[in-house]
Order: sequence, then C-alpha cells, then structure tokens
Amino acid sequence: MFKNDSMVALRNLIKNKVLSAINILGLAVGMAGFILIVLYVQNELSYDQHHVNKYRIYRLAVSETTKSMTNDWATTSAAWAPALARDNPDIERFVRLRLPDRRVLVRYGRKSYFEKYFLNADSTVFDVFTIPLLRGNAESALSSPNSVVLSESMVSKYFADEDPIGKTILADDETEYNVTGVMQDIPETSHFHADFLASSDYVEPAVLYIGEQTDYSRYNFSFLRHQNESYTYLLLKDESVADELETQFPMFIDKHLGVLLETMENEYRPFLQPLTDIHLKSSLGSEFKANGDIKYIYIFSMIAGVILLITCINAMSLTTTHLACRTRTVGIRKLLGANWIHLIRNSTCESVFLSLIALAVALGLVHLLMPQFSQLSGRILKMDYESTWLLATLAGITLFVGIVVGGFTAYRDSFISPIAGLTGIQKARYPKSILRRILFTFQMTISVFMITGTAITFDQLAYIQNKNLGFNPEHIVVVRMPDSEAAERFPVYRKAILPYPEIVNVSLASQVPGMKFSQGIFRPEETERDYRWRHDWLQAGYDFIETMEFQLTSGRTFSRAIATDTTACLINETAASVLGWENPLNKTFSARAYPKDIVINVIGVVADFHMQSLHHPIEPLIIEFFDVCSYTVVRLNGEDLSRGLEILQEQWQEVFPNSPNIEYSFLNNDLNQTYLDDYRIGSVFTYCAVLSILIAGVGLWSLACNSVEQRNKEIGVRKMLGASRLNVILLMSKGFTMLILIAFLIGVPIIYYTMQLWLANFTYRTDSSFWPYLFAGFTVLLVSWLNVGYHALKSTTADPDEALRAE
Repeated sequence: MFKNDSMVALRNLIKNKVLSAINILGLAVGMAGFILIVLYVQNELSYDQHHVNKYRIYRLAVSETTKSMTNDWATTSAAWAPALARDNPDIERFVRLRLPDRRVLVRYGRKSYFEKYFLNADSTVFDVFTIPLLRGNAESALSSPNSVVLSESMVSKYFADEDPIGKTILADDETEYNVTGVMQDIPETSHFHADFLASSDYVEPAVLYIGEQTDYSRYNFSFLRHQNESYTYLLLKDESVADELETQFPMFIDKHLGVLLETMENEYRPFLQPLTDIHLKSSLGSEFKANGDIKYIYIFSMIAGVILLITCINAMSLTTTHLACRTRTVGIRKLLGANWIHLIRNSTCESVFLSLIALAVALGLVHLLMPQFSQLSGRILKMDYESTWLLATLAGITLFVGIVVGGFTAYRDSFISPIAGLTGIQKARYPKSILRRILFTFQMTISVFMITGTAITFDQLAYIQNKNLGFNPEHIVVVRMPDSEAAERFPVYRKAILPYPEIVNVSLASQVPGMKFSQGIFRPEETERDYRWRHDWLQAGYDFIETMEFQLTSGRTFSRAIATDTTACLINETAASVLGWENPLNKTFSARAYPKDIVINVIGVVADFHMQSLHHPIEPLIIEFFDVCSYTVVRLNGEDLSRGLEILQEQWQEVFPNSPNIEYSFLNNDLNQTYLDDYRIGSVFTYCAVLSILIAGVGLWSLACNSVEQRNKEIGVRKMLGASRLNVILLMSKGFTMLILIAFLIGVPIIYYTMQLWLANFTYRTDSSFWPYLFAGFTVLLVSWLNVGYHALKSTTADPDEALRAE
C-alpha cells in the first residue's frame, strides 16, 4: 500500500519537475531556517544544565535602594555567605567566586599573558558545581593558601607537554600560586567562566575600622555589598526551602547592617536566583558576563514557528497553483471508488515524501550556513545527531509539514468531482477559497511584523551609534598598565610619547566609560558625621577631562600648578542634583580613612556623560584625583592611527622592558562591545525577517499566479469588451490590496507591543515614529502589486480566444 503511494508520489514529482523543484526548495529553505533558530534556542535553554545539583543551587543577589535610585546587583559582600550558613541549617554548602577588576598578568617561565578569567574561589567550588578534575583531588585542591587549578586550555597554553602539578605560576608579579589540579574546560553554556580557580583569600572580620580615634566600632562595614564583593552561590538541602530562606533575609540585614544602612539612608533587599534562571532571566549590575534574555527566546521561538507555518502555506499554495495537474488523477480515483480516507493517505504520503527530500536539502543548507550563523549569534552551535531532542525535532517537522500540507491537499481534492476524471477541468464544486485568503492575510501580517521589527531595530541601533555620549570616544586608545610598579612609571611613559605629533593628549584613570565603575562611600558636607553617601567613583590624573573631551559646566579641571588638587575632585551634574547643591564649587566630601577622614574639595562640575551603555541611566559620579591608576588613556590625532599605535608600542618596550607586549584597545570598540548582544539579536532578527519575507514572497507569487489562472476567462471576456491592460491589473490587484490592508491593521498593534518590550531594555531609546510601519506596509504592497501586475500583464498579452475556447 505505502509502496504504491510512494511510487505514485515519486512519479508525480518527476512529472512536474519545475513545480516540484520550487516546492522542495521552498520547503528546504523554511526547514533550514527553522532548524537554525531551534538550535539557537536550545543552546540558550541549555545554560547551566550540566551541573548535577542545578536545581538546588541559588545565587545570592541584592536590590539596593539609595536616595536617588534602585539597583539590583549580582554580587554581595563576601561576609554574607558564612554568616548566613551559620544561622541557616538549610544551606548545605556555599561558594564565593571573585572576578578580578582587571586582567591578571600570569607568568610561567618565559611565557606571560594577561588573563581575564583568573577567579578566586572557596575550596567548596567542586562540591557545589559540577567541574570535573582531570588531575588533582577535588577535596583538597583549593584547601591550601595560594593554590590554583588550571583548565585544560591553560595547561596547553603555559605547560604544553609538561606536567603542571606542583609547578608554580606568578600572578601580577606579586603572588606565587602552586598548581594543584587540572579541570575540564568549563562549557560555553555556563553563565560564568574560569580559566584559573585560585584558593580564596577572603578576609572575614566581624568589624572593620575599629580604633580609639574613630567612632566606626558600632558599624559592620565588612557587610556592605561592595566590600570584598563576590558572586555568592548557596547549595540548599532542598530546592523547596528557598522561599522560606528568603523570608529570613530582612532579619539578617537588620542584624548586621541595620544601623549603618539607616545612617546611609540605604536599603538592602537580598534575594535568591535559581542557577538555571540566571542566563535568561537575570540582567543585574555586575553580571559575570552578558546574559541572554528570555524575551528573545519567546520571540525567536515564535519566529521559528511562523517560518514553518508560512513554509507549509507556500507548499499548499504551490499545489493549488497548478490544480489541473492533479484534477484528472483525483477524478479518475474517485470514479474507481476512492473515498476521502484514500485521498488523505495518498496526499499525506506524497507530502511526507516531499518533506523527506526537502529535509535532506535543508540539512545540507544548515551545515553550509552553520559557521556564519554561529558567528552571527555569538554561540557555538552544532548538529549532534546522537541527540534525542534533535532527532525528534527533525522527525517532528517532517511529519508536521507532511501532514499539514497533505491534509490541505486532501481537503482540496475532496471538492473535485468525478466528471473531472473525464474532462480534466475542475468545475464550480471547488469553493472560492476563504481559507487561502486567510492564509495569505496571515503571511502578509507576518511580513509586516518582520519588516517593521527590523526597521525599528535598526533605528534603535542607529540611535545608539549617533547618540551624544557627553564625550568624544573616537581615536582614544586605552592602555592597560600591567602592575602597580608599571603604573608608578606612568610619568616616564607619558613624557616619552607626548612629544610625537600623532599623540594629542595623555592621562590615566582607574576606569573608562563602558567599564564597571567602583563604588565609593563619602560624607557630603553639612551632613551628620554618621551619614554616608554611596555612588560611582572614578580616580583619574591630570589632563583626564581634556583627553576624554568632557564638558565642564562650572569650575576647572585638575592642575599641576595647584598643590591642593591632590585632594580635589569633580562631580557630574547628576551628583550635584541628587545632593541639592546649586553651587557645588568648594563644597567638600569626607572620605573614610584611618585614623581620620580625608577631606576632598569639589573644584568643578562635569556635564553628564554616559558611563555605561544606554541600557543604564546616568548615575551620580565623583572623579577624584589620583596619580597611580590601572589604565593610561591616549588620544591620537586620527590622521595616522597606525603610526600612533607604533609609537605607543615602541615606547612601551623602552619604558617597560620586563613587561609583556602592550595591551590596548580603542575606546569606541570597547563601547560597541557593550551592545554586542543587541547587535547580534538585531542581526539574527534581520536574517529571520529576510527569510520569512522571501518565503512569503514565494507564497504571494504562487497565489497571484493561481488567482490569475482562475480568472483567465474573465480577463479574456473583459479584453474582448475593450478593457485596457491597466484596468485588468487594477482589477486583479484590488482584492490583494484589501487583504494587505487587513494584514497591516492586524500586524501593527502586535509589532508595536513586541518592540516596546525590547526597547524597554534601554533607558535611552529612539523616539517612537510611524515611518517603520508605513515603510513595512508600502513594501508589502509594492511586492504584491509587482507580483500580481506581472501575472496579470502576462495574461493580458495572451490571445483571449485561447482562454475562451474551452467554453
């Protein structure tokens, strides 16, 4: 039975080669797009799924409210975890990970590299997380001071074929670490990454700053969030106790920080995050790395489903386009006694057979496009044919396409009368296809959705590119100082490079825009001694304002001619506004120090500038003078950037002969990296949009062709009565235009709501305008008119006698 159906299906494919080729190619492209998106979605959903205790692991985070704003942080004080564990028996284990503020210089023998993922971790890290050790003992690997476990990649990088166990590496030319283990590379599908896990050096005093000359003894400063901040993970005895544990957090905060937070007018609200939710449902401050977003998973899953649906719709439309090709076959079958069950079986078998061929072509396209799509999405994707979910997905889409297309074909065939078996001409029993109009409207709604979404995405990304950040990031090179000793030699380096005409200005800073800024605690003047104000804090040297081209609204910058500027600072406009200072000049802050406070004088106000991406609001900032910082900031003249970089490298080797090669980056590139996920999402969305529009275009072509074929006789009569070509084209376009207007009215509210959700991720975003919607509507109309116009024009050039001869 099935063998006979398969042979019939094969003969039909061979008989209608062009139609079959178009259908197979359309199905293959749609299936390939669906598979690629499903691979991306599955990759996003697989983050942190490899941990054995994944459902019992929670990250401790905190929401902090100050006088001016509320921020949610992924990091907490290192002192929180042991204090919580002492009071809560439901916490089985805890581990704290600390990511360094800057890259760590690692040396072994003659090899030296800057490493980003050099983490400090508690010895319990292997108890909480599933990180297999290839060498060493998990129980003791990090139990000793200055011990470190390396990843496989780092062992190959530093030791090659040498046994690393027992060897010593040097970090930042200060601390020697003994290699005690080798771990597997942490999977890419992990929300945190580590190349080195070094033993924890956390200090956990009960109280800091206790002394006879201060009144800090009643405050527990070590429990402030930014003190020795770390990523804290709790392994609970059972996942069901998480909610109960959270109810105890207010008492915990009140016990350890109640009085201090009251004087600072701050509020802490700790909360727990399930490990498996972090990648897609967390976008807190100080995240380990940029996470995904569950909203995008919903959007891309919807797009994948839509692509598969419009692929099926196109296949249905193509089978309808040349109805006469099947009319005689179906009519003869009915004359020989075939019922609707036989029709369904025949059409489904033919459609599944067609889907299998299309799937083979689609898999070839997937393997061809996989490298480009992986680069585009920023994820390492692969086709694992041993994976049950992948095989089930491939089988599922094949059957889905086959059953949907076959079911529609059987429904259509049921209206073919047996007399068609003799004449080969379908009469009026075939209904005017309301279903086809609904499907066409659906396709056009998706097209409007995709085109509008792509336009709004590009509009926002263009807004990001052109937004005035409050400074000029062009031609600024940020040079990372390798260690504190090199930072102290900054004046020598500055003196060596500044005489060259390619160098415009040189300064130094603890951070630059785009980096995570430090948090400072200061007491503004005219406030009680116990009052503490926390804010972003930047240390910078002379010429920093000029190098960055910040704008001063009042006051002046740091001056070498004024000795007191070593205890001076500048603030931004937001800080002045939050503090209520109408004239901030010569106002003072008291900075906490032992044995007495240091008074810092405000000498200038900087116009607000964006320290972080446009996802975040501008926050209060103090720029304090400091002459030893982690980064050198160089502005090049822009006329010959390559020569400017050569100068920086040449003088670096002269001034720092014992340091690794200079490590630098352009500030504008670094700022663009903060939007990397936005650009990737925009690119993926754009390609999905183009794919869906192309598929919809094929469907429109087939529907227009079918519509013109069905009205050939009407067109012939109108031509005989004197109708012009333009009259015919307008007549044929009228119905399509009405359906597109309906699609436009349906699609606009949906895309508006969806894109508002995406734009809500940006504190600063482009103004809403109607041009993307008009552009989408006009584009769909134009494509429709061109398709219909082409087929209508082709029909008008034919001899009307041929169209009427059958009557």
